Amino acid sequence: MDDGPFHAVPVRVMEPSENAQIFNLAENGKLVLDNRNDTLSPVITWIEYGKIKWSLDMDTRHTKGYETTRLWKMSHVTIINNTNPIKLHFTGHWTYGAEAGYLEINRENGENHFCLSW
Repeated sequence: MDDGPFHAVPVRVMEPSENAQIFNLAENGKLVLDNRNDTLSPVITWIEYGKIKWSLDMDTRHTKGYETTRLWKMSHVTIINNTNPIKLHFTGHWTYGAEAGYLEINRENGENHFCLSW
């Protein structure tokens, strides 16, 4: 992957919007992707046994060297591993166009990294 690794940052636990995508994962978990709108970055929330455990702001500008970039949408999400760590492929719509992305997240604490590439 050409760009990254990026690290999504924890944000105040958020209730997903009506338009959020929900992915049912193993062990009573749900991963929620909320592409909020075109002026905000996506938020990923982890819900386990009905309780929200963490939310992550997926914007690329949180990573040193990418402060002037922005990720505003994640689409075509495919879950590669639904246990721990969660792994997925996606298309990231960001400052330099739409690029393939890879994301890995620890279910327990939200530690993560993701990359984008042509």
